[in-house]
Amino acid sequence: MNKSELNGFKTDLHVSSTPFIVALVCIGLGTGILGGRPTTVTSSLPIAFACLILAFTTWLLKEHHPDFSSKFLILGLVFTMMIVINQLGVVPQAFSLLIIPPLLSLSLVGTRFALSTGLISILAILALWKFNLGEGDASTLFLSILTLTGTFSIAALMKRNFSYLAHWSYDQYRESLELLGEARDQRTELLQTTKELAHATQQLSLMNEKLAISRHIAEEAQKAKATFVANVSHEFRTPLNMIIGLIDLLMENPEVYGRPLPSALVEDIGIVSRNCEHLSSMINDVLDLSQVEAGRMALQKERVDLLEVVERAVAVVKPLLDKKNLYININVQSELPMVYCDRTRIRQVIVNLFGNAARFTEKGGITVNIWKEEQSIVVRVTDTGPGISPENLNNLFQPFSQVNHDASNLQSSSGLGLAISKQFVELSGGRMWVESTLGVGSSFHFRLPIDLPIESSVWRNFKLVEDWIWYERLEPVKLPLEPLKRHVVLYDSTGDLHPLLARYMDEIEFINTPTIDQAMNECRHQPTHALLLNLPDPLELVKQVETLLPNIPGVPVVGYSFPPKDKNAQLAGAAGYILKPVHRTSLKNCLQIPGKPVKRLLLVDDHLDELILMKRMLMTVDSSLQVEVASSGRESLEKLRQGQFDLLLLDIVMRDMDGWEVLNIKNQDPTIKEIPTIIISGKDPSDVPLASRVVISGSGEGLSLSKAIRCFRALSLIQMQSD
Repeated sequence: MNKSELNGFKTDLHVSSTPFIVALVCIGLGTGILGGRPTTVTSSLPIAFACLILAFTTWLLKEHHPDFSSKFLILGLVFTMMIVINQLGVVPQAFSLLIIPPLLSLSLVGTRFALSTGLISILAILALWKFNLGEGDASTLFLSILTLTGTFSIAALMKRNFSYLAHWSYDQYRESLELLGEARDQRTELLQTTKELAHATQQLSLMNEKLAISRHIAEEAQKAKATFVANVSHEFRTPLNMIIGLIDLLMENPEVYGRPLPSALVEDIGIVSRNCEHLSSMINDVLDLSQVEAGRMALQKERVDLLEVVERAVAVVKPLLDKKNLYININVQSELPMVYCDRTRIRQVIVNLFGNAARFTEKGGITVNIWKEEQSIVVRVTDTGPGISPENLNNLFQPFSQVNHDASNLQSSSGLGLAISKQFVELSGGRMWVESTLGVGSSFHFRLPIDLPIESSVWRNFKLVEDWIWYERLEPVKLPLEPLKRHVVLYDSTGDLHPLLARYMDEIEFINTPTIDQAMNECRHQPTHALLLNLPDPLELVKQVETLLPNIPGVPVVGYSFPPKDKNAQLAGAAGYILKPVHRTSLKNCLQIPGKPVKRLLLVDDHLDELILMKRMLMTVDSSLQVEVASSGRESLEKLRQGQFDLLLLDIVMRDMDGWEVLNIKNQDPTIKEIPTIIISGKDPSDVPLASRVVISGSGEGLSLSKAIRCFRALSLIQMQSD
């Protein structure tokens, strides 16, 4: 059984015999009716009876033996054809009728039976030829057999090709059915996947909405945190100002109280002073941490001798080490290069590590190792203290995290030192980590890069010469590798922008100029990458940029409109701003702001202790100074109208009327409007980020379309990042 039969399809295609049976009946009836005349009845009746009998017998056999009925029909048709040829007269043209049975066999039975039928037809032709024609024309006989054989061969070949085509079509049909089934299965899977994707998309949309809400809540919480830190720092600085001021007054001017202070009192004042310093450091730590988290902390980098910084830090903790009889050893690698970092922040890191080691170490001491490792400097501070447990190591650098060694030591620690130190080291491009063993001690490490990456610059006109000779330098260069900095000229009418830019953009060398003319001359005589202009008035800024562009061709001009840091104070008409806690030096500088001798001064604050303290401090600065005090905004306005004052020191936060309202009313009164006013507050104006509502960029040669497109892309990217 072949493959096609297994698939339910037979290669040798057959047709039904019913149409041929009907045709025989029609031929028999037609022959009998048309041949019923007396002249032709003897020749037509045998043919009619033969056709009818063959048709009837085949029909009977088809009901019971369908396969045998077709063969019987073919053989009977051969016999009928012989009768027809014999009755009509044996002529060579009549032999062509014997081709019908073999051709019919191809359709009804099959190729093999058709071959047998063809042989029978040939034998029938030979028999008829022999017995009826005798020795006739042999060529006619040969032509008849050749015609029968050729016709049969052509029909068999056509059937073979048709059978192959039918088999191929059936295979393609079966394959199409299989592919259709697979397509239906895949469509079902695709629909299921589409539903799942739609569900996942809906879930993602809901999650994005929740994330957006969470982000908004987090941003609001961050703003609330920043506001809280600023308010708390103000509330802390106000009483701290009084304490530090009184202590300074007692320590520096004890004669104010009429007699020398007892030694026991001086010792107690020293204790109070140290606690105040610790409280002040805690406030600064909280503010530093909030600035780092807000991304507003910047470093003032320079070439620093790390050994010098370590020695200064040792001097700070030396009294505590001597008190506890602890040693400190410093091991430094020879010819240690200088480090490009922020001296103050790195000193704060080292002091914090030394302070922690000294506070928790009771026996032994501290060992400091400093060495160069590739392009970095590594500092290791090792103590002989109790060590740190593994569970505490994981949270050691987290804010407000403390190691539970001794409650007395914890009282002098805020838990912010290590967190801030790690932030400072990472801002400097380094890394900080700790290793510790219980009962043995701890080792704190931090790594700082020696140099910043230097941008490569290529001289475009440089060409190699064939006879150029390279000479190896025998001695290494000992000069420090300074980073390549861009040269930018700056004019800032507010005076606040230069220190901020110098801290946040240490890769650029800013040349600060006091006037616009000097900035223009600097651009003409020095290679300058850009001129940075800052004017609070946008209209004046546009005017100055248009004036500068033709005079400094080739130098791009970038203009900003950043307001002054103490914009609120200046807009309100104040001549200065002092941040609490107030020191004698600040008060001394205030007396020089009016530009003339200050003989009479009005001090306004709703804290009576602050009034007493600052009045005493002012008297120590100038004993001839007449200081009047007011504890409210309304009282200060009344005293200003009643007397002649040369200076007004005004607090902002007051109960009845804040300092801004007092300034507003004062500036509207022509009798007291000209009195200089200095604001005193615990809120640092630098806590509010500067923002420019206008940015102007221009060049004497103009901006090409490609440069303008890059500017648009950069601004849009900055806006997207800020959002």
